[in-house]
Amino acid sequence: MRLTAKEISVRSQMGRRLRGMRGSESLRTVGRRAHLSYAYLSEVEHGEKSITLLALARWVRALGCSLREFAQDVSTLDTYKR
Repeated sequence: MRLTAKEISVRSQMGRRLRGMRGSESLRTVGRRAHLSYAYLSEVEHGEKSITLLALARWVRALGCSLREFAQDVSTLDTYKR
């Protein structure tokens, strides 16, 4: 299934937000806490992979944030329409 330009934009913005939240912490460290592979985290941060809600919840929890806080900070999610 091909992604639309809007879907790609949302995925890229989410990845940038996750990267910003991680700061100087390594993907390996965050991956261990979230029980996700660092390679997968890298692909999501670079907008190359989509992420499931469960994986996103584990990731933001490992960064000390809630899904609600994360979603409020990703402005594209507010304007995304199919």
